[in-house]
Amino acid sequence: MLQHVLPALEDSMEARLALGRHQALDAELGLLTARYPHRERLWGQLMLARYRCGRRADALAAYRQVYELLDGELGIEPGPALRELHERILKDDTTLTGTLASARAEERVSGMSPAAPGSGSRWVA
Repeated sequence: MLQHVLPALEDSMEARLALGRHQALDAELGLLTARYPHRERLWGQLMLARYRCGRRADALAAYRQVYELLDGELGIEPGPALRELHERILKDDTTLTGTLASARAEERVSGMSPAAPGSGSRWVA
């Protein structure tokens, strides 16, 4: 049953992050990563929440923690998605701060809508 619940929980966290609720999710994701330490998606969400809260060092510390955990317990490195997020945080990628809520607010102001994923553009007229 847990194999069905965890992906739904991760989807819920993703939606809440997209709505800009990263401040409220920090503690909750901290507990979830402690309870399910091998769920890389939860770790990525924790890193993103902390980064969006202006806690870049804590986001990077979370990566170090999951890296050491996976290496020590399983002898593996984090997967490509988590490694990419780590690199983007290291580079202080400003696109990581965007949320669905801020995109919608910008759309109302600019008259443009967020572009479809993979289109190569952030906005369409």
